[in-house]
Amino acid sequence: MKPLYKVMLEKHILSFDQLVLATFKALDLTALEAMALMKLHTLMTRQISLIKPSLFAAMVNVSAEAAEQLLNSLIEKGYLTIELSDEAGKSKEIFHLDTYVSAAFGVLDKEVNSRISSAEDALIAFIEETFQKPLIPTDLQALGAMLKNGHTIAEIKAAALASVGSPYPSMKTIQKNLYKAPVKKYAPPQKDVLEKVKQLWEK
Repeated sequence: MKPLYKVMLEKHILSFDQLVLATFKALDLTALEAMALMKLHTLMTRQISLIKPSLFAAMVNVSAEAAEQLLNSLIEKGYLTIELSDEAGKSKEIFHLDTYVSAAFGVLDKEVNSRISSAEDALIAFIEETFQKPLIPTDLQALGAMLKNGHTIAEIKAAALASVGSPYPSMKTIQKNLYKAPVKKYAPPQKDVLEKVKQLWEK
C-alpha cells in the first residue's frame, strides 16, 4: 500500500511545488535548492530518469559546475537519491525524491499538531478561568470527547459561559448546554399581520 503522501501527489490533491515552498526553510534548504527540487520533480513527471548536468544547469539558470554542487548538496542532505537500476541487462541511472517528500509531510504534520495543541491549550485555559478552578484528568478526557464528536471550540466556549449560571459549573453542565436543543418562544401574531390575513380572506 502506497503512503498517503504519495497518493496525494499522484492524484494532484497536493502540488509538489506548494509542498516545497511550504517546507524548504524548515528543512534547512536554500531558495536555490528548493527551486532545484521543483525542477527535478518536473523531470520525474516527464519520466526523465537521467539527470544531464547541462540540461539541469539550464533549468535552474546556473553554470554546470554550480549545478553539480547543487545536486551534491541535495544528495548530502538526503533529499535526492540516485540509484542504478538494471533493465534488460543494462545499468540505468534513476533518481527519486521520496526522502524529501516524507520529510516535508513530517514538517506539515508537526505544524498542524502544534496548531491543534495551541488551540486546545487556549480552550483549557479559558474554561479554567471561567470556572475559576483547574481541570482534572477526567475533565480533559471529556473535553477531548467533545472535540472528537465535532463540537467546535467556539461552541464549547459558549457552553462554558452558559454554565456559569449553574450552582456547580462543570464539564457536565457544558455537555448539557451543548446538547440542549434551542426552544423558540411563542410570539403571538401582530395586529397588522392579522388584519392583512383578514383582508385576504374577505377578498
